[in-house]
Amino acid sequence: MALIVTVENDIEVAGMLAATLSSSGHTVRVADSRQHAMDLVEWQRPDLMILDHRMPRMNGLETARLLRADAGTASMPLLMLAARPPARASEVVDRVMTKPASLRTVTATAHELLRSHRDVVPPTGPHLTSPGRLRAVSRLLDRTDPVAQRMLAALTAELTVLTGARTAAVTLVLSDAVTYVASVGVPGPLAEAGGLPAEWAPCSLVVDRNEAVLITDTHADPANLRNPVVTQLGVRSYAGVPLHDAAGIPVGTLCVLDELPFAFDEGTLKQLATAAANAELLLQTTV
Repeated sequence: MALIVTVENDIEVAGMLAATLSSSGHTVRVADSRQHAMDLVEWQRPDLMILDHRMPRMNGLETARLLRADAGTASMPLLMLAARPPARASEVVDRVMTKPASLRTVTATAHELLRSHRDVVPPTGPHLTSPGRLRAVSRLLDRTDPVAQRMLAALTAELTVLTGARTAAVTLVLSDAVTYVASVGVPGPLAEAGGLPAEWAPCSLVVDRNEAVLITDTHADPANLRNPVVTQLGVRSYAGVPLHDAAGIPVGTLCVLDELPFAFDEGTLKQLATAAANAELLLQTTV
């Protein structure tokens, strides 16, 4: 189904919209400000956005104009749902609805807009150095909770047993470094440093693509033979999946590594994806 972002100041309205659209099988992300909405657009590339008009710093109409001016989001269907829609809103958004509106009508309108844009393929390709993503990582780095940290450590230990990996880790990925939040079996030099340069780590690729990465044998790519993780630490296999913050922005990875080639397969990625849901909840509590 579709990914829908709803930008709404009223928590009660946002909750009802999210619950109703989710019950139709859609994934719904709620933003409470223009900046939050733009971060979601950058990283999630939603199929539809539902905009309130009254928002902090930039109203719904200004946000819609910003989206229309960007080639990457110009064709995104926009529905404005506002108590007092601006007079010229219909010139910018696809449909305008006035509050209060029945949830059934809003859902039907959303489905109509999604059907009319079903052939439009949104562009992809998020970037590791995106300011919005780096802000999200910084917010997580600013928080600590010893209990959640211990639970993350236990999760990585369980992963080594489940997958047979020598090493498992929860990471946060900055633009130039990968930081270990919790880990088991990390080689001594990396454990002491608490991380490694981003250019050495497959985790950077996972976050940049916002998708799982499986490397069955690092020696198969000659470029890896210049990577200290391969040449000095002996890593031959890697599997990793992205971890997201509460807004859906990729901030890090859940990954496993091993000295043996072909240690992991697609089944490993499925195991990681299952464990990632718990890791994300704990990561959002603390680092």
